[in-house]
Amino acid sequence: MKRTWEIRNSRRLSGACTESGEKSGFTLIELLVVISIIAILAGMLLPVLNRARETAKSISCVNNLKAQVTACLLYCDSNREWLPPVRCTDYSLLTFWYGKLGGYWNAPTYGAKLGLVILNSSTGTYKFENGSFNCPAERLPANASLSSAVSFTRTHYGANSYLCGYRGTSAAGGKRGHKLSTFTQASQAIFSADHNWTGDVNGFGAVTRMSFRHGAPDERLNGSTGTPYPMWLKGKANVSYMDGHVQPRFIRDVVVGGSIYSAFSLGFNTDSGAGDYFE
Repeated sequence: MKRTWEIRNSRRLSGACTESGEKSGFTLIELLVVISIIAILAGMLLPVLNRARETAKSISCVNNLKAQVTACLLYCDSNREWLPPVRCTDYSLLTFWYGKLGGYWNAPTYGAKLGLVILNSSTGTYKFENGSFNCPAERLPANASLSSAVSFTRTHYGANSYLCGYRGTSAAGGKRGHKLSTFTQASQAIFSADHNWTGDVNGFGAVTRMSFRHGAPDERLNGSTGTPYPMWLKGKANVSYMDGHVQPRFIRDVVVGGSIYSAFSLGFNTDSGAGDYFE
């Protein structure tokens, strides 16, 4: 009798059916099978979720660049067709293209969001986040410092210095700006793109200054300077063009004729209509 009682209770504890036909629990094997299935499903779903998250970040980046080029066109409409300069003579925020388009201080706003966050007004400490000039796919933050190996300076994007021009620190420095009337094919004229230069706030005119961060591994840092290497092979850079469209581009798409510079001079006449307008 005692042996029969032990067998019945052992069956109940192990999850076997009781005399009434009801299940009293799971066996160890059943639990292991369920856990294994969950692990397999998680292994299948996590890469899909990660890709979906990165795709969402890239779409948000495209929207940022769309806001930038739209603001640029509105700026041109208000400034006798002149494009906003990459920067003027000094390094104050208002003199940079993103300060002008983002409505810094009392400047007109053209729809782009600057994303300026004041951390300490007495010390002038601030950062930039969640604005039209911050890429959600970029791991490094955008801070106020003009020279930093571990953060971008104010923005994750750069404007085309060949197109917009900039004022140098000397009479011989800088590039001349352009007007809308100089465009020959606006759909080829690059306005702005993902940028990889952490320690500088100028625009750029070379493929080596673009960041192909979308669809690529995380930025790999140079051990001596902390500067991120661009993602040459697998990743894409989002690029805005002066006809208003934005397009993700591989590096092979923007190296024209084997040159790292040529893509930044396409779509406009570099001689006609150029000047030194930096108001």
